[in-house]
Order: sequence, then structure tokens, then C-alpha cells
Amino acid sequence: MIKDLFVEGQQCPFGLDVGHPDFGWSFRSSQRRSVKQTAYRIIVSGTQEEVQDGTAGIWDSGEIRSARNMHIPYEGKPLESRKRYYWKVQVRDQDNVLSESAVSWWQMGLLRSSDWLAQWIGTPEIGPDADAGSIPLFRNEFTVDRPLAGAVLYICGLGHYELRLNGLKVGQRVLDPGWTHYDKSCLYAVHDVTGLLRQGQNALGAIVGNGFYNVTGGRYTKFKHSFGRPKCLIQLELSYTDGSKAFVTSSGEWMTACAPLTFSCMYGGEDYDARLEQDGWDLP
Repeated sequence: MIKDLFVEGQQCPFGLDVGHPDFGWSFRSSQRRSVKQTAYRIIVSGTQEEVQDGTAGIWDSGEIRSARNMHIPYEGKPLESRKRYYWKVQVRDQDNVLSESAVSWWQMGLLRSSDWLAQWIGTPEIGPDADAGSIPLFRNEFTVDRPLAGAVLYICGLGHYELRLNGLKVGQRVLDPGWTHYDKSCLYAVHDVTGLLRQGQNALGAIVGNGFYNVTGGRYTKFKHSFGRPKCLIQLELSYTDGSKAFVTSSGEWMTACAPLTFSCMYGGEDYDARLEQDGWDLP
């Protein structure tokens, strides 16, 4: 009867920073017609095994008499940064038949400012002979010296960015992060990059464009405003099989150079100069 489970409207979201996320679920068709939900029970725990056994180590809503199946807020123990939570729902219909979903999960992002160890990095002061429209590249090398259990990367690039790890693009998104009033809030993305890492030397790279963070005008101007030059915030958290952790964070030790994009504007497009390509800039 129960088909898909949703947290904040997403299936198995990775990197939520909502303290009281909303739950929801959908139903699959069956041979029974006009089936109606009359009650539900949500079970949340810190392990998949506990949820499968019906143990609610984090939150048990109890059986609630309601036909509601969307936007049900979490009301359990305080959620923790970085932690993965498992949950399921039990639904009772008008004939008192009880259905149970499969176990699903969601993973938290960084809930407190103290969770961020990274520093904002940007292009250095531009000299008189430099092109003020040039877009920056950022680069850093690091070593993975033990077997990995997992690796999670948090990033915000202002205005927009493309993140590279060992020569490959991280994620499928474009125009990240979403547009905000940047002096009030900035959005970040979270990626599981375990499969992109390798034993030994690794390299992180980012190309950061202007977006709506820095509208410079030029060929065509509909809106012109700048919060500053492009910059980024990157935090990679490595978890090893021996239980230890390591952090790779953006800092003043990272390298920067001009990208082949010599001009970039949300309204005026981009200029690309292939002569400025640096082969292997995102490789160790």
C-alpha cells in the first residue's frame, strides 16, 4: 500500500539542515478500491536494524488518527549534524488493515556554524595589469593514507561553481548554489564523494563564476550589483575504517589562478580563451 517515503519532499535526502523536517509518503495502486488511510505511526531510529524491529530510538509518533500523509513535522529528540537517521511508517486503513513501509533514511548536514572548519577563499587583490573580469580556479592536493569508510564534501561557491575531484565533475547540478540575498544567507551543497577518492594523492579543484553574486555588467546590463569577487567555502570530511577522521578544508594554503573564462556575466554571457587552459589543474 505504501510506495515512497519523503523527507522535506525528497527521497533519502543527503545533507538536510532542517531541525524539524517534514515527513510524507505516497501510496501504490492495488486491487482494492477506495482504500483510505485512517491512522499512521512514524518510527525513527539511529540504526536500520532498530527500525526494522519496530524500535524507535529517536522518535515514535504513536498511532495518530488522521488521513494526513504529507507535511508531518518531526517532533523527536534533537537531530545531530552529519548523522544518518532511519525511519518507516505504519498506516491503518478504514478496514483496520495495517500496512508498513520499507525502511528509508535521511542524512543531516551541518546544523551549527561551529561545524564549519573551512575558511572562505577568493582571488587575491588584482594587480593593475590583470583582467578584472577573469574567473578564478582554486586547487588543493591531499593524501588518503588509510582505507576509507566514507567521504562527504560540503561546498558553497559564490556566485556559481563547478567542483572537480581527481579530474571528474562532482554531482550533476548546474547554477549551484541557488540565488539568495547573499549578505543574509548563502546555500551550500553536500556530496558523497567516497567513490571518487583513491589511495594516495588526490586533488580538489573548483572554478567559481560570478553568477548573481557579482554582476559586473558589460555587453548588456539589466541589473548591476556586486557583493564582492567570487569566492568559495569547501569542507571535505574523510572517515576511515579504523574510526579516525580527517578534514580537508579551504584555506589560504590553496592555490589559485585565472581560468580560461576571461569574462562572465549573467546577462552578457561568457568569453572563453582556450590558450589559457591548464591541463591537469584538477588532477594530483
